[in-house]
Amino acid sequence: LLNANNFKAVVTDRIIDTAIGSAIAFVANIFLLPVWEKEQVTDNMIKMLEHNLQYFLDVASALCGKKIAINEYKLSRKNAFVSLANLSDAFNRMLSEPKTKQKKIREVHQFVVANHMLTSGIATLSLFRQQTQPNADLFSPVVNIIFKRLNGAKKKLQHQIQEKNTDHKTALRALNDKLNDLLQQRKYELDNSILESETKKNLAAFKPIADQLNFIDKAASDIEKLSNDLAIEYPK
Repeated sequence: LLNANNFKAVVTDRIIDTAIGSAIAFVANIFLLPVWEKEQVTDNMIKMLEHNLQYFLDVASALCGKKIAINEYKLSRKNAFVSLANLSDAFNRMLSEPKTKQKKIREVHQFVVANHMLTSGIATLSLFRQQTQPNADLFSPVVNIIFKRLNGAKKKLQHQIQEKNTDHKTALRALNDKLNDLLQQRKYELDNSILESETKKNLAAFKPIADQLNFIDKAASDIEKLSNDLAIEYPK
């Protein structure tokens, strides 16, 4: 490089060597040692469901009158966000691979988005879990339904037999009927110029919980459906 007379020859040799090395690396990566993301993404999806499920149970336990140690809650929250980051990274790597090596990429993208929504909903629910009185009779059936949805989705990806979830409408109906009763009572009070009441306090505490449980159930339902489609294409 210090000899200007041979500069062109040095650069030419360098370009040729780089081209040869790139070609060897490309051929080795495609034909000799390929590790495609489609072969590993199932593990990331299963871990995502396991950690989101544990995170949800730790958050929802307060609604059912159960106490969870703060360290357990923090650990499950950390695991959920780490798994979400790993799943997102796996999806991004899959996008950079050849089209022929991508399977059901649209469904994988929807699965990632649905889990983002689920984790967000659980995090939001955690903000309200201490603002309402525990009610195991009302909240436990809904928590159990969401648990069955997520656990069923995990089993589908593991190609295991899962039990059918048939009572989800009953559990959600009881929750939403309670919310509608409070809304109707509050509407009656406002129509009669009653600005402050016990109903107002109960509604303010109950409605955010009910809304988030409905949101989480919808996300869990979407994940369950997507898992059924993805299990057909992706190996165990």
